[in-house]
Amino acid sequence: MINFFILLFLVPAHAQLKPIRFGAEWTFTNQSILSMTEDPDFFGENLEELIREKCKKCFKRDGKIYLGVDGIWIRISSDPSVVEITAKPMTTQEMRKHADLIQQLVWESAKEVDLKPHGRIGGGHVHIERPKSTQGFSDVHAARQRVLRERRQQERGERKSLFQTWRLRIVNLFRSTPETTSIQPDAHSINKEALLVRNFVADMMNNGELFLGALGFNLQSAPPLSILGYEVIRGIKETFEKFDKGKMDFLDFFANIRAHYDGRGGALRSEGAYGYSKYQAVNLDHRDTIEVRGIRPQQSFMHYILICEFFEARLNYLARLIEPIKLRIKKYRGFTKRVNGHKYYFSSAKASNVVDTFKRMVRESGLRWIDSKPLLTPAIRDELKKENATPKTRQRRGRARMCKNVFTS
Repeated sequence: MINFFILLFLVPAHAQLKPIRFGAEWTFTNQSILSMTEDPDFFGENLEELIREKCKKCFKRDGKIYLGVDGIWIRISSDPSVVEITAKPMTTQEMRKHADLIQQLVWESAKEVDLKPHGRIGGGHVHIERPKSTQGFSDVHAARQRVLRERRQQERGERKSLFQTWRLRIVNLFRSTPETTSIQPDAHSINKEALLVRNFVADMMNNGELFLGALGFNLQSAPPLSILGYEVIRGIKETFEKFDKGKMDFLDFFANIRAHYDGRGGALRSEGAYGYSKYQAVNLDHRDTIEVRGIRPQQSFMHYILICEFFEARLNYLARLIEPIKLRIKKYRGFTKRVNGHKYYFSSAKASNVVDTFKRMVRESGLRWIDSKPLLTPAIRDELKKENATPKTRQRRGRARMCKNVFTS
């Protein structure tokens, strides 16, 4: 009997996910690029030349610089206001194995050619590989047309007339069996991989504080759903409900979310970035990945590793769930204000709420807070100190996160 209990205790509560691959977008800039006195391509060429000079094993093929170990490559290009580096998708184990090499060749070399990660501009987008059964594109154009049609019907107040409603009720009274729709599958019939991806997207939407100062703060081109307003939130909630009831397949589910994003933007709608489903904290436009855009530029390769390990731990935590998690989106306000001639972005989320949400997610995922705490943005740490120093009687809400009006993709 004792041996039986020992064996039972040693059996894992759940199987770990297969290693997840993460794709990078590391960005670097300087004052010359930001003031548009120098082209980012000039600094990108200097960086490439230095990397190839340092790394004797490195070689270039098809626009990629191969580092000579385990097929790892990087690609140097330019984006508005930054030099951007993408890399071979890697697991966190591969990242740890080659951490010193990549830190030296990328971040240290960038420093030598007068490039460094900004606190916000350029972002540090992370691509998370989706399971094979959830990859592919759906007809987002058809989804957009359907969403627009539904919105027009709601705006015009098109409803069944009182006469039609009573007529249906009377007819149903004389039927031997009530009129029903076809039986829909329950939540447990959703493919496990689709359920995991669905729950991850819901988790990111439910915890918008991640993108309101925890991992980043870029309301202009990577806003969380929390600040996009009632209409967008309602439409996306309805999309989740339809998917959970089996009324649409997985790719249509993604297409409908993208369609609800289009052209809808809450407080910052006039900025223009909200006309595209790409410019959101969580971008679902890609065929085989989820792009988490609401993250600040990584200040080192270890910074990038810790972010990927957080998402990996979060996915392993969500993989234990056998049912869809509810969409419970906390609504915040996003707005702009001019300070000393510059436009800054504000949020109504308190720093204490942002930090508490991130801390809860870290601990739920089985990580240590002491290891993940450095991921917090400097702005949110400073704001938390100010909140703690402010008398509890009346705290000012919606402090600036020092985000100037510089568009980045």
